[in-house]
Amino acid sequence: MLDVVVPKNPPYPRDLLPVILFVHGGAWQRGDKAGRLSNDLAPTLAENTRSIVVLINYRLSPEVQYPLHIHDAILARKWIHENIQQYGGDKDRVVWIGHSAGAHIVMKMFLNDTSLLPQPRGIVGISGVYNIVRMANASMYGGMVIKPVFGGNAGTWREASIMQPNVKVRQLCPILLLNASDDFHLQEDSQELQNWFKDQGHVDVDHYVVNDTNHLSIIASISSKKDSKTTDHIVNFIKRNNWAKKMDNQIGTAMAMQEETQATNICVSVINAMDGITYNFDMSYHSTGNILRQNLVVATGIPTEEQILLIGPPYARFDPKKTIESYQLYTSSKFIFVYDRRTLSQESPTFPRTILQPQSYEVPSLPPTSTTGKPLYESSSPLLRALYEFENQFHLDAITGQTLDNVAQARIAACDDCLKQQKAQAAAIQAAMANLDTFHIAMTDHFQPFWKDYQKSCEHHEELLTNLEMYIERLEDIPLHPLLQKPPHKTTLFHCIPLERVREWRTQCEQSHGHLQSKMEALAASYHALTGSIRNGLATTSNGTTPTSELLQQRDALAAKIFLSESLSDSLQALAKKLQGNHELVVKRVTEAIPANTTADTNMTMSFMYASTNILEACRDLDELNRDQSTILPFMYKVVDEELKEFMTVVAEGKDAMFPILHSQLRWISQVQSDIRDFEQTLSLLKDALHVQKRQFAELDHVAKLPEAYEACLVEIQRRLQYGRLFTWKIQEMGEKLAQMREDEVSLRESFVKEFGQHLPRDFIPGLAEKPSHCDIRMRPFDINLPAIESPNSVPFEIEPNEADLLKQRCKELEARVEELQSELEDQKKASCHCSSFSNSSSMSYSTEKGPNFPMVLALAATAGHTAMNNSSELLDKSSSRMEVLMEEQAQEHEAHILELENRLASQEATLMQAVSDREAVEHKLANTQFLLGSQRSALKQLWNIVGLDDQELDPQSVEGLQKCLDAFEDMWLAKQDELKAAKKEATEIVTNDEQSTKIAFRSFEFDDLALFLPTFAPSDVSAPKVYLAFHLGCPNRFLSDESISTFYQTQNQYPEYILGRIVFIDERVATERDNPYRLILGTTFYVLTVTCLIMSESEVLKRAKASDASEARPIDQFDREFQKYNSKHNALSSTALTLARTELSKTKALLWQDEKLLKEKKEGTLTDERREYLKKRVTELEAALDAYHHSVASSNVTRAALSFVGLVVFLILLFFLNQKVPMF
Repeated sequence: MLDVVVPKNPPYPRDLLPVILFVHGGAWQRGDKAGRLSNDLAPTLAENTRSIVVLINYRLSPEVQYPLHIHDAILARKWIHENIQQYGGDKDRVVWIGHSAGAHIVMKMFLNDTSLLPQPRGIVGISGVYNIVRMANASMYGGMVIKPVFGGNAGTWREASIMQPNVKVRQLCPILLLNASDDFHLQEDSQELQNWFKDQGHVDVDHYVVNDTNHLSIIASISSKKDSKTTDHIVNFIKRNNWAKKMDNQIGTAMAMQEETQATNICVSVINAMDGITYNFDMSYHSTGNILRQNLVVATGIPTEEQILLIGPPYARFDPKKTIESYQLYTSSKFIFVYDRRTLSQESPTFPRTILQPQSYEVPSLPPTSTTGKPLYESSSPLLRALYEFENQFHLDAITGQTLDNVAQARIAACDDCLKQQKAQAAAIQAAMANLDTFHIAMTDHFQPFWKDYQKSCEHHEELLTNLEMYIERLEDIPLHPLLQKPPHKTTLFHCIPLERVREWRTQCEQSHGHLQSKMEALAASYHALTGSIRNGLATTSNGTTPTSELLQQRDALAAKIFLSESLSDSLQALAKKLQGNHELVVKRVTEAIPANTTADTNMTMSFMYASTNILEACRDLDELNRDQSTILPFMYKVVDEELKEFMTVVAEGKDAMFPILHSQLRWISQVQSDIRDFEQTLSLLKDALHVQKRQFAELDHVAKLPEAYEACLVEIQRRLQYGRLFTWKIQEMGEKLAQMREDEVSLRESFVKEFGQHLPRDFIPGLAEKPSHCDIRMRPFDINLPAIESPNSVPFEIEPNEADLLKQRCKELEARVEELQSELEDQKKASCHCSSFSNSSSMSYSTEKGPNFPMVLALAATAGHTAMNNSSELLDKSSSRMEVLMEEQAQEHEAHILELENRLASQEATLMQAVSDREAVEHKLANTQFLLGSQRSALKQLWNIVGLDDQELDPQSVEGLQKCLDAFEDMWLAKQDELKAAKKEATEIVTNDEQSTKIAFRSFEFDDLALFLPTFAPSDVSAPKVYLAFHLGCPNRFLSDESISTFYQTQNQYPEYILGRIVFIDERVATERDNPYRLILGTTFYVLTVTCLIMSESEVLKRAKASDASEARPIDQFDREFQKYNSKHNALSSTALTLARTELSKTKALLWQDEKLLKEKKEGTLTDERREYLKKRVTELEAALDAYHHSVASSNVTRAALSFVGLVVFLILLFFLNQKVPMF
């Protein structure tokens, strides 16, 4: 069953060698481990890779069927694991190689492995068959190859294919796929397998095509002695993967990662609505819709921008940004349809005609041989040749029957696929219609509320347009409040509206209303038209797109004729098996009838003649058997070539007829959806238009609601005034309470200090002598601009008590005191008592009616005797009568006092009623003024302390003190103004008109600011160039211009330690690669400032002190002096003058340019007219001086050039004559 090939001369001592397991091909039905194609394969691989090669055999079909071939390969794998070490091989380093069917076997063994054996280090598939379904439907040869191995069940074909939608790769190893350049359709299998592995997360899969080879020579080239690209690919692959001894950990890690990836994968099925074909993609849960779109580009050829994806039910657009997991595709009720926008945009697209395969087939012919192993076709005996003819005929009938059975199954499978595609196309139409219905529902939900809102607004707008004049006339009858009137032009509400503008606005609103109304009517008509079209389309959707029941019944009848079943014994499968059985019976009968030693040249001996009787009998039996099966093949031909082919044509024509219906309905749906989108856009625009129209009509609505708003306004003003008065009084009351609390606290502290504090040591406890602070309650005034509109029925709020209230309160207190005295008098009357006769025991008695007794008096009387007691009773009676007289006098006096108080109260009430009207008129303003004054007293006190007024003169708590303070402040202010005027006059005389502020700017830098510049570094050489940066706070990157630095340097002949100048020009720039003089970060904004000089030499300071005008002419005068020096050949000094003049010219132009820019922007310029004219004159003078300088330099250069030229000519002439020969004298 297997061969082991060890490389020649293996090194000793040596480690265990890697192992190669090779599985041969042969369509699972032929081939051998030592066949001619792989004759030298094992030695070649053993020597080139220094590995042990194991060649195996497996049982072949049709004796066995799938998957027994794979079981035999698994047994060989187990043998290698258990025994290969005896041959020096490493059981943990094995590479599997398979060719054709062998490649299918090793791939299946790899994917279906559930054992605990070590995984291979690599797999090489050479021209492998990986898609059994494609192989079965590719050609007649494919059908003949697949049927004996995998049977006729399409489900078995799909299960035997390597690429399974629901199978996950549970392990990882490197894979090499090789194909010949002439390799049938197997290149597609390898490419599909590579993509499938990569979708599973297995990226170590390589695929190569070996040029100039076919399906057989690609494996034969490995055995050849010459150079082979196939050998190179395999050897490099094995050396890269199988020689490494430490890959177990890597493979384990990769397997763990792969298992984690597989746990999050799902098979996504997408149906192409245009042809009904279903595509399956194995994708991760976390993949987005964009990845699915890209896979559809490869599978269907539809570009991503032309794809329309619907997912449902309920069907909606597939969002490419969402993940696969968010759509819950693990449920079987979800479907995805893809539509081609390009096809739907065409009015009459062309679609390829449907042709179901196989349309034709070939019955294989038989070679001149015999299955009995005896060459009967070469025999001279007619009987033997007759047996050969019978055997050959039955063999051919068996092959033909098997071929017809395979063709019938392939054709019925093609019809099933076509019918399934038609159902998918019908489902795609229903999905599109469902999505259209969703669009329609959304459109209705958007339109109907908007239409109701429009109708309501339209009625209101028409009412405004109709009754506007009436509303305007109504305003003439509504007078304004007297405080709001401005006679004679503003007395009613009519005078408060811009009448002309309102009527002009009405005209515009009327036009806008009519225009919008026409647009809305058109929108409503479009909505009803779309709604009617959609309802008709949904109701009349053609059901003819699905296969009819008659067609399905016909298919079932044909399937019953093809497939083997217990109820039908004459099916094609049963007839094919019968023909195969007859052929086996014929072979057996022929073998029994022919003698064992019969050959082609056997003579007609007696023994042969005796055996001919058996041969003749066999011929008769075979002839009878042939007559019995003579009707089988015609029946099979009829079913296959007539009924099945006719059914294929009907099914194909049904799909062809379905495409125009599909296209028309999908195109109509697409057009309606486009109309709905246009409708939604129009609806959105009209919503905005209606919103704008509502704002326009709001102006007219103001006129209609003006009376109501005016009444509400009056009520609101009255309410606010009432609230303001109450709020102000509450604030004042609170202030008075707090002030009283402070006074009480102050008195308590003073009493403590007076009684106890004087006995305590000085500074015993700090703070005991401190007084509580004053409370300053401030309220910001509000509603001070409201008119004093009072309501006639307003409820008066509580105010502070006046004098009348105090009198009333005093009267009530007196009345209470009188009642108290009267009650005491009555009690005293009741307290009088008398004593009865006393017994010798000195007993006492008293009358309970006279009131309470007096215990102490009675006790004294008892000790003094009876006479004393009688005298005391008389005294009591006298005192009681006296008390009554006093009480009567007090009552009379009290009544007189009450009468006087009542008179005074009446006069006070009359005075109060007279003052109430005057008081209410000014009460609000007085309260606000008092509050404002009180709230600002502390602020005024602080202000007066700042300006230097004496605190003792301030008494802001009283009106008189406040008035004195204000007078004092006014006097101080006038005095300060006089001082300022005098100082200003004095400063004007000292300072010239063009003198400017000397305050140095450092927080911001603007034109005409004074700036201080410091060097960024301090080199030891004072003459070394420096970069000056402005002294700043939060304003970086302000550099001094090179022109200004040069001016200062030439003025002082050195770089100063600092530069102080006035800014005349600001150049804002950005640091770039070309413009970065200060080496800043690219993109940084910096500013180059040009300034005028404020640091001068002592001589120049003296000159400026003598005459200010001399400073104006200094640059020109200096220029003239320097130019004279230039004429005296002082060239270095003249260059200084030139630089100074140019600097002064640029500064002056910058001042003028800045001023003109401000004037163009309609802003106030920085220069006066006199100053501007002076600077313009100065520019003219400087330019003239510079021109004169250049002309002088030019003329001087011309003169020099002319003199030089004359000198050169004279020199040449002299040289010429000196070179001539002089005659001798």
